[in-house]
Amino acid sequence: MRLLLVRSVVAAGLAAGLLLSPNLWQSARAYPTVPVWDALPDIPPAGGRVAFGVLLALLALVVALPRRRWPVLAFVAVAGLWSLWDQTRWQPWFLQYLAFLLAVGAARDGALDACRLVLAATYFWSGLQKVNVSFVTDIYPWMIAPVQRHLPEGVAAWLEGQGYLVAAGESGLGLLLLVPRLRLVAVPMVVVMHLGLLFCLGPTGHNWNTVVWPWNATLAALVVVLFARSPDVAARRILWPASRVGRGLLVLFGVMPAFSFVGWWDAYPAMSLYSGTTPWARITLDETAGETLPAEVRARFVTDGELDLQAWAIDELNVPGYPARRVFRGIARRLGGPNHVRLVTYDRPDWRTGVRPEIEEELERRRTSDE
Repeated sequence: MRLLLVRSVVAAGLAAGLLLSPNLWQSARAYPTVPVWDALPDIPPAGGRVAFGVLLALLALVVALPRRRWPVLAFVAVAGLWSLWDQTRWQPWFLQYLAFLLAVGAARDGALDACRLVLAATYFWSGLQKVNVSFVTDIYPWMIAPVQRHLPEGVAAWLEGQGYLVAAGESGLGLLLLVPRLRLVAVPMVVVMHLGLLFCLGPTGHNWNTVVWPWNATLAALVVVLFARSPDVAARRILWPASRVGRGLLVLFGVMPAFSFVGWWDAYPAMSLYSGTTPWARITLDETAGETLPAEVRARFVTDGELDLQAWAIDELNVPGYPARRVFRGIARRLGGPNHVRLVTYDRPDWRTGVRPEIEEELERRRTSDE
């Protein structure tokens, strides 16, 4: 029963995410796609629409055929393949959903334990990513502002000073979920955390980043399905899943995020979201490069030659841009002619000072097969 619930909840959450970000999954759009390999063939607009329709149809089959594994594995294969054509599609929620479905579809034994591992690891690393001065002084005060409006002044001021405690607390919840006797406390605390995030990011708060609203609701449901009333599920079962798929997910979600702290693993697969540590970039265009952009993009997102890449991504795709230097470089190369694009990348900041290393480049446009 739990396994069927996980399938249905994940499929519903993923379908909501796809429907809230339809342009992200298209091949014809103004915001540049950055494939993992430039030699991948261009996909015509009709191909993008077909791929999007196939993904939604497969998710419907995941729910409609709860005893069949092939719709789950087919979705993972198609979605994984389609994401190779644009790294911006590697959003944290998408990667996590794929991991859940891979565990459910491919792991004959221990599928639920593999899902538990992914979920607990998400909270652990997501919280640890936030233990830094940028989160405490910038992201956290902005995030809790909708809550502070409803609190007495003294309580609101006290809450604003608890950034490090909140970050460490989220990380600790991931550990508490591993301990059977502590799940009675951890599960409701995680649900409350997600309800708080929905209050802050949703219509009652900042009304921002709608694509993560269903993700928060989905995770709140999953933590109940996977961890509530599970006294027989020991920590060792979760930390060492029975299947090879589960052990692969252990590497990807349990081990590899540690390397993000030294720049050897991307921020999003390390569940670094709203952490204040994700890289960002400034792209400056000259007149020649600016003329290659659609008029609406120039009017809305280019000021004094500087392109607001993040605002453009949110507006057109309804997701943030993928925070990795290679992706910033790929986008910059697609925007202008030789030496017409200046890129400044601001890498992961020092956790104590918030100072970011800056990398400045002049980039040439990527040549296409028609040039």
